[in-house]
Amino acid sequence: MLRALRDVDSEVEDSFTVILRYDGKNGNPRANKDLLCLVQTTMVTPMQAPLKCMIRGMNGSYIKFGTDPQEANALAGMAATDAEWGVEDESLWGTLTTFSQPFDANVQSENPKGQVVPPVGPKGEKKFIGRYPSKRGNYMGFYEDLVKAMNGEKKVEVDPMQSRDGIRVIELARQSAEEGRTVDWS
Repeated sequence: MLRALRDVDSEVEDSFTVILRYDGKNGNPRANKDLLCLVQTTMVTPMQAPLKCMIRGMNGSYIKFGTDPQEANALAGMAATDAEWGVEDESLWGTLTTFSQPFDANVQSENPKGQVVPPVGPKGEKKFIGRYPSKRGNYMGFYEDLVKAMNGEKKVEVDPMQSRDGIRVIELARQSAEEGRTVDWS
């Protein structure tokens, strides 16, 4: 589903919901089960800090609220070279929860301060929770990386095939929305 929710005259959608279904082929250890991935975004929300991402897996989850600070930095006139550029406030760091063992013992504990959570997971395993620090945002780094790759100094960090596949997902999502049906990867 693609929609424009902002109150502006635009032909570009600012909200989408895409459901990706993986059929368990290509070496997936759980080949007898399908995997569903819900990718969703919206620009308009009544939440003080909008949901940025939520990832749930068999052994843990990560949930994050807020928006990338780089846009606000730019609107405030901050230079991209400023030491505070892209630094996210600690209150917006995501929450990482894992079972059995911590992913990062520096930030996760069994009894996080101020959290009322069941001490064990669904199978009785220990639960570790912590606020995981966000990496500093750096839009400019993408272009610096591209220039270095064009000059033969290094390989690009973002593989062009991954970019191609990302664009193909967008094309198929548009096709699915226009035709009102599930579209297979092709």
